[in-house]
Amino acid sequence: MKKHNHPTAGLDTYTFENLPAIGTTKAGQEILLGGFSGLYFEGINKESGALQFITHPDRGPNPDLIDIDGDGIQERPFALPDFQARWVRFELDPKTGALTITQQILLHRTGGVPINGLPNLAGKPGFAYSDEVPIDLYGARLENDPYGADLECIVKAEDETFWMGDEYRPSLFHFDSDGLLLARYVPYGSNAGGVEVGIEALPAIYAQRRINRGFEAIAYDDGILYAFIQSPLDNPDLANDKSSKASKLARILAFDTASATPVGEYLYVLDGMAVDRICDAAALDNGEFLVIESDNALGPRAKKYIYKINLAAATNFLGRKLPVNIEGLSRGGLANANIVPVPKSLYVDLTKIGYTYSDKIEGLACIDENTLAIINDNDFGLSGRFDPMTGLFEESKKGVNIVLGIIHLPTSIQPVDKNKQLS
Repeated sequence: MKKHNHPTAGLDTYTFENLPAIGTTKAGQEILLGGFSGLYFEGINKESGALQFITHPDRGPNPDLIDIDGDGIQERPFALPDFQARWVRFELDPKTGALTITQQILLHRTGGVPINGLPNLAGKPGFAYSDEVPIDLYGARLENDPYGADLECIVKAEDETFWMGDEYRPSLFHFDSDGLLLARYVPYGSNAGGVEVGIEALPAIYAQRRINRGFEAIAYDDGILYAFIQSPLDNPDLANDKSSKASKLARILAFDTASATPVGEYLYVLDGMAVDRICDAAALDNGEFLVIESDNALGPRAKKYIYKINLAAATNFLGRKLPVNIEGLSRGGLANANIVPVPKSLYVDLTKIGYTYSDKIEGLACIDENTLAIINDNDFGLSGRFDPMTGLFEESKKGVNIVLGIIHLPTSIQPVDKNKQLS
């Protein structure tokens, strides 16, 4: 494994090499393990001293959207429709810099039914309770799977079970330590069309997520799961997601894992413009969290930040009567509604410290009070282009590898106030 040192910046990076294959397309192209979209630190190997992590791919390898049948609606290609969701455990030997994948655990439902990455529901395109139309690399329509998952984040609870956030509904998946699904929690109304996709327990408005921008980050603290919507809800719900794209207000949902009920809801103000998404989060204590906020650029000019936020200083508005289009409120509108967003301060500028390897930094974990870990999604090495006549996809020419970053923070670090004013 390659190790890259940035001692003056407090960053060490380690590149995954020789990743195993996860499948072969119908056209005969092999695809390697990748797409890492979450990160959790599990501890230190007592025998070797290696740092132990768990990560996971998302819904599997996907080329870009394409209107395959010319009906004006774009379909989503799946290079490996049978790809099974999984956890990937790996270790980092800090002495040698070696990265070693130690285990892959396939995720499944009762009876060994695999959890794949296919969309759940067919509905009115662009609106709540609907997903993209799945096709294979030849353009053939694929069947939806009510329990398919686009998993983007992971945490472990005290009872050794795991919670994961999903972008589709959005939803919260709860697994036992062997990868068996215990429950999936979805917004109210998700089962109204006659297809059961989980237990209705989340606020119905969360179904108005911008397409494929549901729960991108989760954090866990003392029995409460905090789920972060990637981008603002589309409120009011429009086919082109215009409401979401015009807003900077993303919601954070606090979910009591014992009673399986929401207990809090907060607003997070995104920087806006190109920086329009939350990528992952990690809990500290006393209501404080670290959150990755990002644009979609690659290289030294990209905007990738870790912010520190404090929920204790924000308004919990769960259950309150709110303006219909809360996502459209200005700073003054929030004040009139008696809502204080979570205060945030810049903790780490990831580009400035040298992490410029990817446009998608999607995993964040706390190792100790002065050490963080991050990891990126490499889109399984696909460029996004494919030929439906041959079923062949084009490999990425950007050369994006999966890079684990270990960030060493000086004890004297002082967050810089970066609270943004809404226009």
